[in-house]
Amino acid sequence: MEKSKENLRELLSHRSYICYWISGSFSMTASNLIQFVLSLYVLEKTGSAALFASMLSVVILPIILLTPVSSVVGDRFRRLSVIKSVLSATSLILLAFCFRVTFLTDEGLLWIYILVILLEMGEVFYQASESAILPEIVPLDLIPEAVSLSKIDDGIVFTLTPALGTLIFRFYGIRGGLWLTFILFLVSLGVSLFITTPFYEISEGHGPEKQRFIKMISDGLRIIGDDPFLKRIIFIVPLQFLFLFCIYCDSRPFSPCDIKLR
Repeated sequence: MEKSKENLRELLSHRSYICYWISGSFSMTASNLIQFVLSLYVLEKTGSAALFASMLSVVILPIILLTPVSSVVGDRFRRLSVIKSVLSATSLILLAFCFRVTFLTDEGLLWIYILVILLEMGEVFYQASESAILPEIVPLDLIPEAVSLSKIDDGIVFTLTPALGTLIFRFYGIRGGLWLTFILFLVSLGVSLFITTPFYEISEGHGPEKQRFIKMISDGLRIIGDDPFLKRIIFIVPLQFLFLFCIYCDSRPFSPCDIKLR
């Protein structure tokens, strides 16, 4: 117990871990927040519970399709570089949508789905590297405390973001939600610049070798193909989403793509 307390005190004085913790907290908050805000927007504009649910479930598609690739990327490339690249790309995507919504005011429902999918694609690659980078930041004897503290933070974020997203959408609408999310991702990116990886080591064969990279991806896809449960999930989820979308289109006198921001 005393050893654990000493490790925790040492961990809390570790600058790179604190930066990692803050950056991850802001990134996770932003990701969950914008997903909930966009779902509420769809519910308000369409009144469709099916489409509201589809906004929360469409994130399954990038997770299923890109997890094998993101895992390989996290193993073959410098994880800190992947994290910074994803945060930079996500910030730019959000900034583009913020300007589009603020100044063009012609955002359709189709573009909302595109934004959700793009953000989830980034999160898949981010999580693959973020969850495995701890051994590069802190000593091995601090890993248990580092993981435990991160899990506590995850629980707090998942609990608070739905309430926060509801308040943001209630008072500031979709524009406020987008701009706040952009700021949160920008803060996450800025803090990540101060993360150092003193325990990073280039192991033998660790590098973006094209043939081995492709082989690792193909091996992951082969594993999915050999698992009947995973194959059913990959086949059923897109069809389920398409079914809900077709039901909505059939029940409305206009196309969902025609819905505009107000």
